[in-house]
Amino acid sequence: DKMSEIKDVFICHASEDKPTVIKPLLAALDKEGITYWYDEAEIKWGESIPDKVNEGLRISRYVMVILSSFFLSKNWPQRELNSALNTESSTGEVKVLPLIVGKNEVKQQIVQKYPIINDKRHLFWNNDASEIVIELKKILGRTDKKNTGKCLETKISNQDIPIPNIPKEFSQLDKNR
Repeated sequence: DKMSEIKDVFICHASEDKPTVIKPLLAALDKEGITYWYDEAEIKWGESIPDKVNEGLRISRYVMVILSSFFLSKNWPQRELNSALNTESSTGEVKVLPLIVGKNEVKQQIVQKYPIINDKRHLFWNNDASEIVIELKKILGRTDKKNTGKCLETKISNQDIPIPNIPKEFSQLDKNR
């Protein structure tokens, strides 16, 4: 039962980024069946915010940090980030996935405050969640899972060439890469 609680990503963000970044991002995650911990959905009226956030961080495989100029002015999401970075350094596992909102000057401010982010591969938000979803699916191992469908090809042995199945499994972006 505890396993069913595990979420793929914890969304660490400043509330000001909700309309522009979080809403489209969550819609894309929903569409792909990627589970997430998101304060508005998880914390009910009257519940302890720190308790719920700690639980959210504990049960999430990754912490996607929406790094924006708003983020840098907020204590709470920064504490979430620090907590995730601590977990990362103590376990040695990648936990923090930086998503930078804004241009290079925002990135400079972020790196100044969190030098550790500089050495991580990060993505930039370009008002399109699809690239983020593709990258997330890679680290969650979701792209490969579909390939286990290859065992189906043996059943349909009248067509020796399994090539027609490939396009469904890769987006155009993957193929370009």
